[in-house]
Amino acid sequence: MDEIRGFKRMMAKNVPPDEWVYVPVEDVGGCITRRYKYLLTVLTKMFDVSYEDLTGKSREYPLPVYRTMAWCVLRDEGYGTKQIEKVVNRDHSTIVVQTSRFKESLKFDKKLAVQYDVFKSNVNKNIDEIMVYVIKNYKDEKMVK
Repeated sequence: MDEIRGFKRMMAKNVPPDEWVYVPVEDVGGCITRRYKYLLTVLTKMFDVSYEDLTGKSREYPLPVYRTMAWCVLRDEGYGTKQIEKVVNRDHSTIVVQTSRFKESLKFDKKLAVQYDVFKSNVNKNIDEIMVYVIKNYKDEKMVK
């Protein structure tokens, strides 16, 4: 197995193990780290908070909510909680609980749902094109779904 370091065993459903293939993959840890740093950068620009506050351990509202937004995007992109755990320096159970609570709160908190939608729309943009979130730009009729 040492000769195939840097390769990932590609498994498919309904395919026998002797037909699985080894394909080269990027450094998953580096890839998720870069993505998480980019997501935090988008959050700092959107909500005018510091990068150090987002990466810290502060529980002062709304910092945990912003962190959880980034975790939810990572989860939606297919990263596992164990991978996210290594990058964000939190326990895997914290990530599971916070993301599930966040998804539940989106159902009844319309302001948070709008913020999350704006964040998701900014995620794939260049840094210069990121839209800054200002609550007065979103009228009440946009907040009610």
